[in-house]
Amino acid sequence: FSLPFPDQDIGIIPVQPVKDNNVPTDELTVSTDPTFDKVPSYLIPLIPEDPFYAGGLLNQPSFMKIKKKKLQPLMVGSDAWLAHMEEIYKRHKADKRHNEKLLAYSIKWDTDPDRAEYREDSLMILMEYTNAFHDYELKKLEIASRPPCLPVTKNMNKKKQKKKNKQADNASTSTPMPAIVTDKEMLEELHSQVLNYDHGVYDHYRQARQYQPEVMLILLKDVPILMATWTYITVFI
Repeated sequence: FSLPFPDQDIGIIPVQPVKDNNVPTDELTVSTDPTFDKVPSYLIPLIPEDPFYAGGLLNQPSFMKIKKKKLQPLMVGSDAWLAHMEEIYKRHKADKRHNEKLLAYSIKWDTDPDRAEYREDSLMILMEYTNAFHDYELKKLEIASRPPCLPVTKNMNKKKQKKKNKQADNASTSTPMPAIVTDKEMLEELHSQVLNYDHGVYDHYRQARQYQPEVMLILLKDVPILMATWTYITVFI
């Protein structure tokens, strides 16, 4: 082959790049399918493979019923179809929030999601019982620390007393008075809340023992944390 001389013009033929369809590109792909024109973009990834039929999302007809009655699916983008998709989207968002909570609980308790959720629920129920018990005891202490009621004098003028009673009756009829709750009724209500939360703690552990005994297993590394939590609750009560 002869070598080119310095003053010889060499023609360079540009090579066209070969596009590989299997390699993803940064180009924005826009769907040209008119079927999804009325479908919001955030719903498209959640569209299921099976079509929707008339009825509720949880009350879809069976395959035999569809075949027997020759039911037609809902049109994609119709109001009924979009209503089903919005319900799916709400569930998707709820599941996402729940998974985020489980992740936070797992980091907090340094264990798997099931045990972390069980311990977080246990702590919440115990704290609710503790708060209710604290409110009940605080109300009892408040009532006990009040000074005794002064006796009513008997030498009061009856005419003046009748006039005051009449004025009080007129004021009560003109403006509605709020219902007065006695100390006894308040204590009964607070004590009822204490009993309800006490039963809630018992039911929580009973259901866990019956349906999820594996989440109640305590790892050795978790003993100091749980003992500290229980000590705090006991001292607080």
